[in-house]
Amino acid sequence: MAIYVENGLTRLVNGRPLKAISFYWRERISKYQSMLNKYGLETSKRLRRMYAKWRRQVRHYIDTKVREAVEWLYDVGISTMKVGYPKGITQENGDFDNVHVWTYRYLLGRIAEVAEEYGINVIYIDEAGTSSRCRYMAMAAV
Repeated sequence: MAIYVENGLTRLVNGRPLKAISFYWRERISKYQSMLNKYGLETSKRLRRMYAKWRRQVRHYIDTKVREAVEWLYDVGISTMKVGYPKGITQENGDFDNVHVWTYRYLLGRIAEVAEEYGINVIYIDEAGTSSRCRYMAMAAV
């Protein structure tokens, strides 16, 4: 997540821990699934618990980072924030790193909920072409 404030302040939210969590669980789950397949099984309670734990860890990281970002914006004095949505990302680069690690729907929902708690208005914008229309969006994307 890249944050840019019109007065020149910037902040980056590191997504590497989120990626690490997802790679860890994907590896563990695949090993366990291959063991299940040897016995002719497709699913189990343990497998469902592993998926649930993966989701909980991802959501916890997103919740924590969104709250930190919105608190920072509130302290800076922001009343309205524009959030870009990477529409069509699954069609363009639908690989695991870009799509499945970041749960965009959940992320955008949490941004709206936390911003509402702090009295910040959220406006969603389509990111298509923003690099050529707005120099601030181009700087934030770098």
